[in-house]
Amino acid sequence: SRVVVKLPPLSADAYRLSFTIRDTVDLHATSGSIVLGIGTAASLATEVPSVTAPRPVEVAARWLELAGFTLLLGGLVTALFTVPAWRSQGGETDHAAVQRRLFTLAIVGIGILTAAEIGLLVIQASDIGTVTATLPVLVTASGFGVRWTLSIVVLLLVAPATWWLRLRSRRGEQTMFPPSAGWRALLTMPAAVCLLAVTEGLVLAVSGHTAADPVPGAGLILRALHLLAAGAWAGGLVA
Repeated sequence: SRVVVKLPPLSADAYRLSFTIRDTVDLHATSGSIVLGIGTAASLATEVPSVTAPRPVEVAARWLELAGFTLLLGGLVTALFTVPAWRSQGGETDHAAVQRRLFTLAIVGIGILTAAEIGLLVIQASDIGTVTATLPVLVTASGFGVRWTLSIVVLLLVAPATWWLRLRSRRGEQTMFPPSAGWRALLTMPAAVCLLAVTEGLVLAVSGHTAADPVPGAGLILRALHLLAAGAWAGGLVA
C-alpha cells in the first residue's frame, strides 16, 4: 500500500513520522513510526509497529457475545435433538414443557448476543471518535460493519422463529424433525432455526483475523467449526 502525504517546506533535519492505522476487520489499532532525513542522515530511532491491546470492556463484550451464542446453540441443540431422543426411549417426561424451557434459554442467548453486538459497536466507535459521527462509517465502510450487520440480520430472523417454536411447545406440541419426511424435513421451521444458528456461527467466525485473508477458506471453516462445537458442548451443559 502507498500513502501520499503533502508536507510543508522542511528544513534540513531528521524527522519521525508517527502513524496509527486500524484493521477494518476487528478495528484494532497498530502504531509505529518511520524516520527520514532531509539534507542530513536520519539519526532518530524508528519505532517498531505494535498492535494496541483491546480494552477490558471490549474483551468483556466479546466474551458476552460468545456466551450468548453458546446459550442459543445449547438450547436449540438440546431441544431439537436430545429431547426427541428421550421420547423414543418411552420415558414419562413432559417433552413439550422441557422444550419450552430450552427454547426460552435460546431466546435469552439471542438477547445477550444482540446486546453484546450493539455494545461492541458502540465501544469500537467511541475508540475512534465521536459515536454519532463514527457509527455510520463503521457500519457501511468497514469489514467489521458488514459482519455486524449480517449478525444482526440473522438474529432478527432467528428470534421470532425460536419464539414461534416456544409458543408451540407452550401449547403442548412437541417440536421434532418428521422421521419420514426425508429431505422435506429441511423445509421445516426447526431446520430453518438450525440453519440460522449455523449461519450466526459463520458470521462470528468472520470477526477474527481469518476474515482478513484474501480468500477466507480453511481458516474460516475451522474457526466456525470450533465455535459451533464449543457452543454445542458448553451450551449443552447449561441446558
